[in-house]
Amino acid sequence: MLTTIGAGSSSTDTTPFDYAGKYAQSQLRSVALQRIDEIVSGQNDGNKVSFASQFATSAKTQAWAVLKRTMAIYYRTPAYNTARMIIASAVALIFSTVFITFTPPSTESTLNSIMNSIYISVIFLCVNAYNTILPLFEFERNMFYRHKAAGMYGTRAIVFGFTISELPYIFATATIFTMLFYWILGFRAEATPFFWFWAFVILTLNSFTFLGQMMVASVRDAQTAQGFGSLVIMGSSLFGGILIRPVSCKVV
Repeated sequence: MLTTIGAGSSSTDTTPFDYAGKYAQSQLRSVALQRIDEIVSGQNDGNKVSFASQFATSAKTQAWAVLKRTMAIYYRTPAYNTARMIIASAVALIFSTVFITFTPPSTESTLNSIMNSIYISVIFLCVNAYNTILPLFEFERNMFYRHKAAGMYGTRAIVFGFTISELPYIFATATIFTMLFYWILGFRAEATPFFWFWAFVILTLNSFTFLGQMMVASVRDAQTAQGFGSLVIMGSSLFGGILIRPVSCKVV
């Protein structure tokens, strides 16, 4: 850096100055090393420095500071948050308009079609939620490693921050999807079934979003997490009661 900005050298001097090499041969380095040896050899229980905690601040202060930072990150990342809301709107409109002339199902075939439409639309949202959180959380995870090594905050603070920051956007995404999908599909205009369906979408989005965070925190990178996620999603689809119906399962 000093060489680049020209510190300590004239504008006509084109030969780069080796600051590190000059210091390695200086008397200052010898004095510094001697002083370090004196400090290390003179350590005892009387001059031992100890702290009550690994971190300089309390857990509450860490959680609040990380939460504010994480909320700012989410607010400044419209490519992540706006995109999933747009996708939720598009998925709700595409799958619900198939049954725009919906009447109460009179046959098992019609009922199965509606169930499959609900399943496909919700699993589409969940897979999108899982895949989109991976690169964002991977970047913040790597930043967290540096911050934790510097003693700034611990694991609980970042878990708290990302959990709370995600919830408003998950609620907004689930609400947009439910408002469009539920009414266009022609379900009962009653509060109880509406809020049950809304809660189902919220909980499912929560599960897959935080599953993505867990996978990225557990493996090397987002690509590996995506591979493991495919297995989890496949298992969830197979044993969710849609692709393989309970009546088709025989107990051996």
